[in-house]
Amino acid sequence: MIAQRTGELHAAVERLKQAKHDCPDPVERANLSEQLRKADESFVAELQRTLDDLLPEAFATVREASRRLVGSESWSPATR
Repeated sequence: MIAQRTGELHAAVERLKQAKHDCPDPVERANLSEQLRKADESFVAELQRTLDDLLPEAFATVREASRRLVGSESWSPATR
């Protein structure tokens, strides 16, 4: 799910990094640097949204695994 939602943005960041690295023209490199900054911000923002969306499911999965490991129906720090 993470790769599905962020894959294109990550690929764009990587392409811009390579283009900037390969560019001999300082003016064009500065332009690529600005494009890279914006693309990286977009990637990080989408990655954060994706992780935030996954958090409840991840928490529930860990909670269920812990419950099964301990062997009780409900788990609360106050009861342990």
